[in-house]
Amino acid sequence: MLSEALTGLAAAGGTALVGAMVTDGWAAAKSGFAALFGRRSPADVATYEGRLDRAAARLAALEGEPLAVESAALARTWRDRLEELLVEEPDAEAELRTLVERLGGPAPMAAGTVSIRVHATDDAQVAVLGQGHQTNTFGRRTDG
Repeated sequence: MLSEALTGLAAAGGTALVGAMVTDGWAAAKSGFAALFGRRSPADVATYEGRLDRAAARLAALEGEPLAVESAALARTWRDRLEELLVEEPDAEAELRTLVERLGGPAPMAAGTVSIRVHATDDAQVAVLGQGHQTNTFGRRTDG
C-alpha cells in the first residue's frame, strides 16, 4: 500500500502525462514516461511508447466535453499504472517526481488536513472540488 504522498505523486503523474498528450512537448513526455514504465526492459519502452501514442491519438480526435471525459479517464488509468509501478519499484519515485516537475504538472498533494467552509444564502449555489474534474451547470431554482 502506498503512502498518501506517493498516491498523490501518482495522481499528479497521471494528470501531467495526459495533459502533455495535447501539447507540443508530447514527444519528450512520451519518451520520459515510456522509459519510466519500461525501466526493467528495453523492449517494454517501445511497448509503452505505442500505448501512450494510441492514448494521445484518442485525445487528438476529441474536443469539448468528450475530450474532458476521456482525459479524466486516461488520467485515472495512468495514475493506477503509476501506483502499481511505485509499489513494485519504490526507487522509481525520484524519476516520476522529476517528470512531473519537468512537465509543470500539479504538485503532489502533501498529507494534511483541509477545511473548507462555505455559506450560501438565498438563491446562491456552491460547488467545491477537492481533486479531479468537475462540470457544473447552475440555473435559477423554480420551486418558489
